Amino acid sequence: MTFEEEKDYNNAKLDVIKAKNSIQKLKPELREQLLKELVGAEAYAAMWQTFKKLSNGQR
Repeated sequence: MTFEEEKDYNNAKLDVIKAKNSIQKLKPELREQLLKELVGAEAYAAMWQTFKKLSNGQR
């Protein structure tokens, strides 16, 4: 990895950490709204169903 690539990688990593911290401060309904806006409602619904199955011990 070149110096420039490493710098870009580290900057992206810090951006993701900052975003995670900001998202954690949101109320649950705003987190849900943001996720729907970012990944789309269909992807959100599919991910939510998978999460529910995993939470119930299903696969």
